[in-house]
Amino acid sequence: MAPSSYEGREEDRIDRWFNRKLAYPIAVVCAKLGIHPNVVSTVGMLFGVTAGWFFHYHDFAYLSIGVLLLVIATIIDNADGMVARMTGKSSDFGYILDGLCDNFVFISIYVNGIWGIWTLPTPFGGTWGYWSLPLAVIAGVSHSFQSAMLDFYKQEWRYFATLKDDYRHKNAEEVEALREHTTGLERLFLSIRAKHARHQARFARPRQEVYADLTAKRSEPGFADDYAALNWLPMKGWFFLGPNWHIIAACTCALLGRMDHYFWSQVLLFNAVFIATASMQARRDRLLAGGSG
Repeated sequence: MAPSSYEGREEDRIDRWFNRKLAYPIAVVCAKLGIHPNVVSTVGMLFGVTAGWFFHYHDFAYLSIGVLLLVIATIIDNADGMVARMTGKSSDFGYILDGLCDNFVFISIYVNGIWGIWTLPTPFGGTWGYWSLPLAVIAGVSHSFQSAMLDFYKQEWRYFATLKDDYRHKNAEEVEALREHTTGLERLFLSIRAKHARHQARFARPRQEVYADLTAKRSEPGFADDYAALNWLPMKGWFFLGPNWHIIAACTCALLGRMDHYFWSQVLLFNAVFIATASMQARRDRLLAGGSG
């Protein structure tokens, strides 16, 4: 099958224009050296977790080191998928590991962010102290919802706009079926993926409600064009909730010495975009399925 004109548009432009260009030489070298993509993912995670540790400082020089390490981690994170495709070593295990590595990086950022704002003043008087904990937890839970929806709709774009069957989103039951034929660490990782799929299904309920209608129309001429036209703008919203903009926000607030502002951006700004995008997505899903908007 010839490449779809919509292939690659489910990727954030920051990845396409910056991260992937810098990651490509790294991926080529790793592929030639026979370095497994899972090793690349793990190395990227180590850079990211180390970067997060610097975010508790109030010294600009140390914070700059953290920001630099986080940028390097992001570039390496883009390289692992390239290595997997170059070497033919893409797998469900690698997909889950990549997601877990991203989580560990942001956990490091959040934990050290709490440490960094502990003695900072709040808008209400006094210092953050223990109040930093609920603020960070609410921000972290919000971040989790946002990331889950971006991942879900990226896969949906690949399936419906590029018409690639390999990218169909697997529901929790399908993942559990795969899990029954595995053992050890892969079995554990598939259990995590099944839970993640249930998490996505809860927050993508409007898409689930029309999924059968969309699947039935998928083979119709012009469906991919209709899907792309109606999902182009919602995808912009999901992109904003992805890791690149979270990293930009975290780095900016860290350099300002106010990681509490990053937590507030999660609770207020990113959640506002989440609600607006989810609402727009639901209306367009109904239109695409043939219902009323």
